[in-house]
Amino acid sequence: YALLGMSDGTLSIYLRAWDRANDGLEFPVMASVTIDSVRIDTQPPALDLVLPPLRDGDIYYTNQPVMVFQGSVDASIVSLFVSGVPVTPTGSYFAYAANLTTEGPQTFVFLAVDAAGNTRQITVTVVRDTFKPTLILTDPQVSGDIYVSSNFIQLRGITDSNTNISVAGVNYT
Repeated sequence: YALLGMSDGTLSIYLRAWDRANDGLEFPVMASVTIDSVRIDTQPPALDLVLPPLRDGDIYYTNQPVMVFQGSVDASIVSLFVSGVPVTPTGSYFAYAANLTTEGPQTFVFLAVDAAGNTRQITVTVVRDTFKPTLILTDPQVSGDIYVSSNFIQLRGITDSNTNISVAGVNYT
């Protein structure tokens, strides 16, 4: 028998059995089972990355050898993992330090599981980049002082992807 269409919450279920001769219908019923409490929970647990504030699919760049994640979870979780490593929250707070041993992208999967088996997952990529970007000025093609006869100067150049550039105090990405 299946109970369908149940909503989230706590539910008491009483089971009773009787035969064709109606044995078991009188009280106290000896052929009965009471399930004191069934909690229906169909919602995934809360899982948030607070520092740095990342969402599922985000990419974060750092030049540091260690990445510290801080986050919050539902108090109802029974398990929390970061890339398969168990993490024990303190109340609804957790912290996890990851050694970034290699240059380049590294993926971290945060997985929270509640008592009903519902899960929430956040996957983020951290890119460790310890190399300084390249900047080559291609136009104008001179070095030293530049003299122009107008109030317009066009600058062109080549740099690495994901590099921020500042020209005369204005930031460009």
